Amino acid sequence: MEQVNSHYVPAEKPYAVYAFVWEESTTSIGQLIGTMLVGKQDEKGEMKFDGKAVYRMPSRHRMLDFEHCFIPDDMSEITVGPMFLGFQGDTVGLKEIAKVKWLDLCASESEIMPSYIAECLQMSGMKVEIPETMDLGMLAGSFDKGYNNRTKGIDYYLAVQEGAPIRVQIWRSEGVSESVRYAIDSLYFQIKNWQDMGVRIDGIKMSDEDEKYQPQVDELLELAQWYGRNIDNKGKLLKLLACREVLGIGRCLYDDFVKAMNKVIYNEYKNVDKHLEWAVEKGFIHREGNILQFSPDIERAASWKWEWKGEPGE
Repeated sequence: MEQVNSHYVPAEKPYAVYAFVWEESTTSIGQLIGTMLVGKQDEKGEMKFDGKAVYRMPSRHRMLDFEHCFIPDDMSEITVGPMFLGFQGDTVGLKEIAKVKWLDLCASESEIMPSYIAECLQMSGMKVEIPETMDLGMLAGSFDKGYNNRTKGIDYYLAVQEGAPIRVQIWRSEGVSESVRYAIDSLYFQIKNWQDMGVRIDGIKMSDEDEKYQPQVDELLELAQWYGRNIDNKGKLLKLLACREVLGIGRCLYDDFVKAMNKVIYNEYKNVDKHLEWAVEKGFIHREGNILQFSPDIERAASWKWEWKGEPGE
């Protein structure tokens, strides 16, 4: 019978702090608190040991303790990282938060907010010092790409890597522009999350090489700002933009509007009349009897599509 021995070796204090993505979906920050040595007896009767890192991750609901830990390979795989951030007691700021956020945007599905990253760093024993207001001005924009496992193709993103990282999908691997409603929703909330931390962003400035795309980027930013001024906590504007996308036209009959809203949400959407009433009150739709006309703002958003001036990403 195979003999297995294990021995825990604690790390020296202060503990090192790392960021990593595990199971391809979750971005975490943790202290490297030790190594679990696991020994197995080979055919010759000799004991061979493998070392497994033990990370202790912070939680809002429980203090950092040995029970709340993560052992790669035993629990799940670290797919990206670990990325060293410093040691307990070190002072960190926006630079380290930005590094973790970029990791999260590129390699994870968790989409954690910058403010929560700061909270996790503090719970990991680091000192986080951030000014109440930080004026970053114009952020340097570029394009990024990522492999889509579902379509087996390449998706493209408008990206800001330095300062206050942002990554918004603009082009699908199927070879078409991303829907405007997804693009402006993502861009608005990513910028808002930085603004909630006191970060001021004036815009995104593309490089000289990509200057030809600046008008499209500016328009996307303007649409995101418009979207932010008009959204509510029930996602009514997002659903209305989806309805306009399904219709494909800016002027329609009431019955066609109902059918489109049912496709957007689910069959027999019971609140369609209340939704329409809200849209009319907000000025997003003008109604004359059974004829509905979407507003110029909705039409402007609906007409936005990303266009490459060459091959995608170039």
